[in-house]
Amino acid sequence: MNPKRGWVQQFHPGTMRNINTRMFRKKEADTGFSSIGNPRGTYRISKFPDLLHQEDKLIRTILYNVNPAATAMLIIMPGNFHDGRTPGKMQRETGW
Repeated sequence: MNPKRGWVQQFHPGTMRNINTRMFRKKEADTGFSSIGNPRGTYRISKFPDLLHQEDKLIRTILYNVNPAATAMLIIMPGNFHDGRTPGKMQRETGW
């Protein structure tokens, strides 16, 4: 569905989300109460764009991270999926 709509997807690998239960209940999910999580999730996230790319369904993707242990991998990985048609098809940005 995303390729047809021209959407951009965003991922925050290596992040623990919603760790403040009181604010989660008050403000809902994913409203800024996150912390550094386990960087091993970055390997799993690297497989997802590959699966989409194999089916020509990889859309523009932005990767954010808050864990310095994942930074190098997330800087280099997007270069594996540039297609020569879409500038900045995958890119890494800062989390904040």
